[in-house]
Amino acid sequence: MRVLKLAAMIAPLVPVIGISTLPGQAQTQTEIGDVIISGGRVPVDAQSYARANTVITAEDLERRQVTSVADALRLAPGLQVSDAGGQASLRIRGSEANHVLVLIDGVETADSASGFDFSFLTADNIERIEVLRGPQSALYGAGATAGVVNIITKRGLRKDVSASVMVEGGTAPAKAGSVLLLGGTETADGALSISWRDDEGWDLSGDDGEKDGRENLTLNFRGSADLGERVHLRGNARYTDRKSEFDSTQFGCGDSDCYVIDGSGVTEGSDLTLGLAADIDTLGGALVHTPSLGYARSENDLTTDFGPADNETSTLKAGYQASYSFGAYDEHSVTGALEFKRESFQNSYAGGDTKEREALGYVLEYQGEPMDALFVQAGLRFDQNADFKDALSWSASASYAVPFHPTRLHASIGQAQTNPTFFEQFGFIPGEFTGNPDLAPEKNFGFDIGIEQRFWADRALIDVTYFNERLRDEITGFGTTVINEDGTSKRQGVEVSLRVRPIDPLTLGFSYTWLDATDPDGTREVRRPRHAASADIAYRFFDERAQIGAVATYFGDNLQSDFGDASFTSPKVQHDGYFVIDLNASFKVSDGVELFGRVENLLDEDYEEVRGYTSQPRQGFVGLRAKF
Repeated sequence: MRVLKLAAMIAPLVPVIGISTLPGQAQTQTEIGDVIISGGRVPVDAQSYARANTVITAEDLERRQVTSVADALRLAPGLQVSDAGGQASLRIRGSEANHVLVLIDGVETADSASGFDFSFLTADNIERIEVLRGPQSALYGAGATAGVVNIITKRGLRKDVSASVMVEGGTAPAKAGSVLLLGGTETADGALSISWRDDEGWDLSGDDGEKDGRENLTLNFRGSADLGERVHLRGNARYTDRKSEFDSTQFGCGDSDCYVIDGSGVTEGSDLTLGLAADIDTLGGALVHTPSLGYARSENDLTTDFGPADNETSTLKAGYQASYSFGAYDEHSVTGALEFKRESFQNSYAGGDTKEREALGYVLEYQGEPMDALFVQAGLRFDQNADFKDALSWSASASYAVPFHPTRLHASIGQAQTNPTFFEQFGFIPGEFTGNPDLAPEKNFGFDIGIEQRFWADRALIDVTYFNERLRDEITGFGTTVINEDGTSKRQGVEVSLRVRPIDPLTLGFSYTWLDATDPDGTREVRRPRHAASADIAYRFFDERAQIGAVATYFGDNLQSDFGDASFTSPKVQHDGYFVIDLNASFKVSDGVELFGRVENLLDEDYEEVRGYTSQPRQGFVGLRAKF
């Protein structure tokens, strides 16, 4: 258990290597071992962590040549990503997009109209992405009903300096570039990155009209410093300036093909996240105090058919936690925390008034090893809400490694809640939507149970997990507004992940999700296919200087709302799934220079992730990376 105490103090200061080390590949040891930073109020030993999770490393991103977080998440079990007219939304286990809490370097992002938009979150300079599936409100509060995604950027170096650059171009046409600077002294380190992407895109309406492009510029800083032997300070800042073009819609036009039409809509905006925290070591390291402060803001200026509009959302969080480790080998820890959260929202369509709400959360968590090979974790949280009923959330999990056998059993259970988005409460679109200020939070109860098995001399690892969740008071559309739906939305499924290294140069990966998601009336929920899968392959040769690979994604047939139906009732209709293949290759010209290229949507599949919106046609890209 000492790994947890050490991780709590120094995880922000040193790299965590080998978090998702492939079977058959030697692990690189560090002071803190392999941990999942997002797994608890303090980091959790990855081999003991019981909740269903996926960790996507920088190596995974580079090997697959993934350029966006959205595309990276498509390859994880239990996750579905859909892009509708420039907004990429994530669902976990059939949830709604706003049921997923998104963190950037541990800082909660600002609320949005329908959940976090992954469209402008590039994969440049990311160290890893941690995805926790299942109810997580006991640790993270409202919003973590279905899970948590924590994007962790690269950190600086102690007593060293390095730099890297990347440039690429594509046939859209598209162009991108990034610069990463790492450095530090014996007592401090920092990482500064700048990335830029400009993609002219394609016509979202599919009418061969004007292309709908995206452009963004992102600056990111992450740093830490030792203020003496017992105080460790860490901070991060991220700013994105973005622009996207979108087409117009014709609700009830008479046919799904006429719902999206060529238009000249534009959204210009910015996103900001700021975080500052300290780890203060007392009682010889047994008691660690962590005060923290986080702020996030999202601004949007829109040009639409109804004229100009703007909106702004922000989230401020301030907290304090204390973690105490005890036992002969520090095999137990108890953490208590107090968190204050203030959210605000302003929408010009609704008169420009600023709406605010506040909450105060009390958190208690236990992590421990009551017996050899058994790790348990339990959390309890009470939130005092100024605008909703007070909420109690809880969770418990257990992991058991079968002695003298490469088998690990894991299970978790919990209850969580998500407050209505500000847009659902107070949003307004002339003639189309008026928010409902009387909405109640949505509540989710869920459990999962799974087995992880290593075989073939540790060259293969498979995990199979069954999950079952029950969502009450689900918020759904009702005419031109939204209401809390009566009854329970039921979701269950099976998640499978497999990693294999049959020979050292060859890496194979596979994930599959079977999902059964129904509304309270028993009908299938929209955009929830019963079957979804992904696979990737990479082969290194020529003394590992060259690599070729492929990524395949399958999204099965599903139901979707037909917003173009002349009845104006948006009935559910059958929607075809899709199968997309991407190819990639790279070659190291020297130790510090690498050429790469890829073809996305190799077969030029004509498909729609969201009914009416055409998805990306075949495109090719070439680029160069250099490290110094």
